[in-house]
Amino acid sequence: MRIAQRKLFGENEARKGIWWKWAGLCCLLIWPQSAALADREIRIISVDANATELLAEGGLADYLVAVDMTSHSLLDNRQVADLGYHRNLSAEAILSLEPDLLIGSQHMGPESTLEILRRSGIEMIVLPIPLDTTQLMDNINTLANHFDNKAEFDRIHQQVAAYHRELNDTRHQHTSIAMTFLLQLNERGLSQAGVGTAGDALIKLLGGQNISRFANYKPVSTEALINENPQVIVLGSELPEQQAQAELLRQHPIFIHGEAFQNAQVYVVPPSLLIAGLSVSAVKAAVDISAKLPSASSQP
Repeated sequence: MRIAQRKLFGENEARKGIWWKWAGLCCLLIWPQSAALADREIRIISVDANATELLAEGGLADYLVAVDMTSHSLLDNRQVADLGYHRNLSAEAILSLEPDLLIGSQHMGPESTLEILRRSGIEMIVLPIPLDTTQLMDNINTLANHFDNKAEFDRIHQQVAAYHRELNDTRHQHTSIAMTFLLQLNERGLSQAGVGTAGDALIKLLGGQNISRFANYKPVSTEALINENPQVIVLGSELPEQQAQAELLRQHPIFIHGEAFQNAQVYVVPPSLLIAGLSVSAVKAAVDISAKLPSASSQP
């Protein structure tokens, strides 16, 4: 695998005389071996879970030499270096790995680390956090244009486009449904997704109305949530669905009387799918949930 912008020879060498033409001809004879060597030497660091998922789906996981702490679960136990939290990256740790390319989001940092990396000449791709399928597909295109296996990224783009169409076809049926996204924090309780979060973005994909009026995530007020009585609860938990629902009721038994539990409208999505915005897997989860939601005609 080669980064698309890389060139075996610079333009200045190409303009030199017959000697260089002859040298170029000689190089053509050993091109397959040289290209294979170049492929093995490409070193990529990803400090964004969505980018890591896309790289893995695009067949580039073997070229990753390090990832952030949120990306390891996406790599099928591959042994790569862990750079920790993407907002607290170490320039020394990154430089020691001699990467050709660093991929992350606008949330990676700190800025002092990024400035050192820029001065060192490491190429960086900064992807916007995708909070809708359009931005997610734009990010896929960015990677597709950067690597020479465009067909793989085109396949991923087509799959997300198909999910987008499927969700658009059903979204109008769910516009009056009151929903909430709750992040299960084990013994620390629950956090409720406000406006502008990935949880809110998931609700928008489904076509529902987020009952939250605040920004970011906030600790759940059980009394306020019961008063709002959402028709659908999307629960962010790494536990299996039934176990996650049981844990929610253990912590907040009053929820059993709410409309969502009464009508079996509590769905579980692993929060790792949303940690860096909407991932391809998160959009697929939205498609699966959408198929189970009540339509407008079936609502009271």
